[in-house]
Amino acid sequence: MDWEYFLLFVLVLAQMLRTNQMLSTFHNQLEALLERQAIVIMPVDRSEVDPRDLQDADEGSLTDLVKQWDES
Repeated sequence: MDWEYFLLFVLVLAQMLRTNQMLSTFHNQLEALLERQAIVIMPVDRSEVDPRDLQDADEGSLTDLVKQWDES
């Protein structure tokens, strides 16, 4: 009978540790999201944009632009 309580204790402890690990991971992900800056991408017609702005703008796929933004 005592080993059943011991097993129950071990299982409850393991679940608590697992929950703590999940909460820690979730907290770290939220902190990482708070540190990021927003990237706003708006579809526009090229004729509406100043050509000087287009010369200075980064080019590439959306994934490339996000990676470049994260590295800076």
